[in-house]
Amino acid sequence: MINSYYKEEIEKQRHRMIFLAQEYGLSSPETIKCSQELDRMMNTYFSSPLASEKNLTQ
Repeated sequence: MINSYYKEEIEKQRHRMIFLAQEYGLSSPETIKCSQELDRMMNTYFSSPLASEKNLTQ
């Protein structure tokens, strides 16, 4: 299912960001870049029809 694919990709990016923050610090360029990418992914997902209320609870 497409919806679960995007959720999994967002979750992977979130874990990557947490790892980078622990490894390099919250203000490191690597962490900031990863955080910005996560923001972009989430904004894209939540503004799409895939993020209907029904899909958010699955």
